[in-house]
Amino acid sequence: MGHFRGARAIAMKMKRDPDIWYDMKQVLPQLARPEIYARLKSGAARGGEAVIMVENIRSYYDILSRFEPAYASPYPAQSALTVNASPR
Repeated sequence: MGHFRGARAIAMKMKRDPDIWYDMKQVLPQLARPEIYARLKSGAARGGEAVIMVENIRSYYDILSRFEPAYASPYPAQSALTVNASPR
């Protein structure tokens, strides 16, 4: 988590949005560069490997979503009034 927090801080300094994957995908590999990781509390990181792992997971999810139906809860939807009502 320390490396990712550092990457988010670097992203903000680079005028990129740390909440957007496309921007973080550009920033994470930079954590292996000495001029970047010298400023980080957690030191150097292999951010490129994290990008590859996330891309693999996203590809796998995409494949599953094509072949599997969307999950439907077996329980009926409850209204906010029913959920927040106090027991009597």
